[in-house]
Amino acid sequence: MNRNANLRDFWEHKVKEVQKSGLSVAEWVRQNDEFTVHQVRYWIRKFKEESKSLATAEQPQTNWIPVNVDATSRPDPQMIYLTLPNDSRLEIPSGLDQSDLTNLLRAVNAL
Repeated sequence: MNRNANLRDFWEHKVKEVQKSGLSVAEWVRQNDEFTVHQVRYWIRKFKEESKSLATAEQPQTNWIPVNVDATSRPDPQMIYLTLPNDSRLEIPSGLDQSDLTNLLRAVNAL
């Protein structure tokens, strides 16, 4: 393991100690006088920023287009008919769970 990885592991452990202690950073530093408040806050901020970056990277960008729905012209009121720009047509049950609908639309978007 290289020096940077060792340093990162060391500080991950220390940040967890600070968080588990329930103390403020300043109080924790007073009790662990080998560190400075600046060092501890730097690593806390670094790990938070990395966590936010990972969360953002995992969520793909979805571009939505407006859809007009005319409920009176639907042949089957239990279905939602969606015509795509390539003239493909999706027939979606109107009671479809939100997460299933999201997954379906992501899959269609990936085509």
